[in-house]
Amino acid sequence: MKKWLLLCGFVGLLLSPQYKVEAVSGSYFDTFMKDAPFWPANTRIEKVPDYSNDYYQLQLAEDSLVTFTFDDPKQGSILVALLQNDGSQDPPSFAFIRTTKDDGDDKKTVQQIQLRAGMYYVRIDGPDGQPYNGVYTVAPTQSSIDVEPNNTAKTANPIPLNTPIKSVGTVAALADYYTFSLDKTSKVTLHTEKYMPHLSDGASQLLYVDVDDDKGHRYLATLTNHAFSKSDVEVLLPGTYTVKVSASDTGYRSDYQFILKTEAINQPETFKNSIFGTTLLPEKEIRGFLSLNDEYSFTLDHEQKVHFTIKTDSSELMSAILTKEDEEGDYRQIFDYQYEQKKGLFTMTAVLKPGNYIIEPSTKWQQVYEVNYTIKYEEVLYIDVPLNYRYANEILALSSMGIIQGHEDGRFKPKNPITRRQVFTMLSRYDDLNLLPIREMIQFKDLMRYSTDYQLISPFYQAGIVDGSTNRMMDLSSNLTRAQLAKILVNTFDLNMQDTSTTFNDVSQKHYAYEYIQILASNGITQGSYGNFMPNEPVSREHFSVFLYRLFEQLKKS
Repeated sequence: MKKWLLLCGFVGLLLSPQYKVEAVSGSYFDTFMKDAPFWPANTRIEKVPDYSNDYYQLQLAEDSLVTFTFDDPKQGSILVALLQNDGSQDPPSFAFIRTTKDDGDDKKTVQQIQLRAGMYYVRIDGPDGQPYNGVYTVAPTQSSIDVEPNNTAKTANPIPLNTPIKSVGTVAALADYYTFSLDKTSKVTLHTEKYMPHLSDGASQLLYVDVDDDKGHRYLATLTNHAFSKSDVEVLLPGTYTVKVSASDTGYRSDYQFILKTEAINQPETFKNSIFGTTLLPEKEIRGFLSLNDEYSFTLDHEQKVHFTIKTDSSELMSAILTKEDEEGDYRQIFDYQYEQKKGLFTMTAVLKPGNYIIEPSTKWQQVYEVNYTIKYEEVLYIDVPLNYRYANEILALSSMGIIQGHEDGRFKPKNPITRRQVFTMLSRYDDLNLLPIREMIQFKDLMRYSTDYQLISPFYQAGIVDGSTNRMMDLSSNLTRAQLAKILVNTFDLNMQDTSTTFNDVSQKHYAYEYIQILASNGITQGSYGNFMPNEPVSREHFSVFLYRLFEQLKKS
């Protein structure tokens, strides 16, 4: 647990009935610590505590591994605090020793800590009337990295990257701080080993490791216990970063181990920006790793259908949370969207109003497994017609004119065959359509008078553009062939033969639509495929869009 829980644990011990509380006026240091007796190494002290704490001075000539040994009292426990004069009136403790029988030894408690050279103060408190007995020894340090006090960002110890960092000793420090620097944008993985405190209730003990920068932005964090190791990954920009290691217990603790693995990345501009957040732009794909800072923002200035695509090589199913900024500046989750979720791919489509948005990718197991991904969004009219689609220009142009509206599910379904009803519906939306009636409307068996279909087809029949079948059926639900479309387009827009002509292998001069197909080809509206027109093939929705788009472009020229 973080520093506050450690402090609370210490305060709780001090306020319990078996411990004393001293009333302090003026400088705490001058009152209790300044004239404390010197405690030499290898010298045992023994005293019966009274109603005040006992203080001792401890002097180290060089960085040392200090081993404290205290006899366990018959009742309660002895609390030892280590302090250093930092110039303040009330110097804070940076580490604690508490005698315990949970270490497997009922008679004594042995704890170690590495200390920098200098003067230290030891505050000892124990149950009233019970003597304490203690001694410390000094030995060379085992590591130059984990040396106390390093319980603040200012006293952080520099550590190498790609090297296991192991704590030395078992004294419960408030926190250990380390620092490292990056000279290039890198993928940084923070990995912590299983945390195994020597406590009978060790299952509840947790180890916290956080990484942040000098401005307090938090990037990497692990929460490790006895059951599992933990990793977190982030892309960090060049700069200096701080690692804070803290534990949830305030007593006897075991060693911990972590490592910061770095890997320089190519094209860092395509990665998320962990410091200032990442702004998504249409069509720009961003790479990322699931971590604490996976918020992508974007702004819409008009109502828009937006399509998100998240791809990953992980076996985990991806998902995402979409939020919108409200009038108070808070972001509220949006639930009105369509999505597709399968291995390696997550898509989300929503119709969004103008405003500021944040999308946050996630997986169920992102705290256990490393997951890398790419994210992109497109402002599209149709889910199945991305901007790089072969006929996107023609389809989107007709959509902007109001000719095409697509299906209710947000798809255009470009490969589907187009029906006669859909063709006449789209043609009727053309603002400059001028149909001159040359005959009266008749009754068809499959059209109810005054129905929507009847009103749709009447102008086209009266203008002589469509005749229906010989059995008095209009068959609006049937698919339209390419030959039928040629006749409809030529008659609707009164197209004339141009100077050029095209011969198609599969359209003879005797074909009923030969003249119409020739007129379309001479106007550049159709080109066929490998010398064939395929007159009896059904027209797909995308090919109808191409025909109509080219026709409108020809009308502009003429």
